[in-house]
Amino acid sequence: MGFENIRERVQEFILCTYFDCLVADTFPRGLEGELAHILPSLSIPKILVHRDINLKYIQSKNLTQFARSVFDLIIIPGDGITSPLAYLHNVKRTPPWLIRMAHELPTLERAYFILKITPGESKTKLIIILASGRTDELVYYEELARSIMQKQGHIVLRFLSPLQPLSFIHDIWVSHYPAIEGLAAADLVIGGGGYNTVYECQALQVPLVAIPFPRLYDRQASRIARLITSYETPSKKIYLAGSSENILHRINSCISRTPKRKISFINGLTEAVAKINELLLSSLPLKSRQDQTE
Repeated sequence: MGFENIRERVQEFILCTYFDCLVADTFPRGLEGELAHILPSLSIPKILVHRDINLKYIQSKNLTQFARSVFDLIIIPGDGITSPLAYLHNVKRTPPWLIRMAHELPTLERAYFILKITPGESKTKLIIILASGRTDELVYYEELARSIMQKQGHIVLRFLSPLQPLSFIHDIWVSHYPAIEGLAAADLVIGGGGYNTVYECQALQVPLVAIPFPRLYDRQASRIARLITSYETPSKKIYLAGSSENILHRINSCISRTPKRKISFINGLTEAVAKINELLLSSLPLKSRQDQTE
């Protein structure tokens, strides 16, 4: 099925289906522009989940004006404060959205089990290489794991990835989803600068040595830089990776030396749902609104 057919199928589904609101994630016009011509005609509340995407894309598609005129609510889940859309009148910010609430995370003992950590190993500092990016980046992570294993004999290393690595690190490879359930046991994480990796480590207060990989829309380098240099809440637990040699030098200085503490964080999903419900309630006729609140 070609892009044109996909676009038509999506448009047909939206126009022929009854629903109370429409939520567009990241791309205001849709992945292939399929929303551009139909959103203005929809009389239901329209919400945009706005993430920190490439400014060239925003400018080339005139997304600032489009979002201003089409969407009733724009939610920024932790990211996007440097984007032009962040300053529109209907923007609401929430903490980052995470795939688990704090109370849903496994115990530390369970996290060790997930990572195949033995009782003896649990007393040693644990580094997790989170290789959750593209398949062509796996070789980079594998070489990094090899270097750490050769030069850091006093730590436990785990290679957390959905893809099976080369044979020489099979014994440290773990495939588990979602990764946040294992990251809580780490003393240091080495991974990309993607949304989930960065904000999961921030929520868990685990130091992250972040490698900004290039992406078509996601701006990993700016996310890392913003968290490091933010005047409001500068993060002391995220570090720019630099070269592989630089990562090896950073391990001893970045690895957490504090004992494991009880994890507590706010998941922005809760606040986002509340804001969406508030918008839906305000869009109802007065009689229906009264019924909903009684």
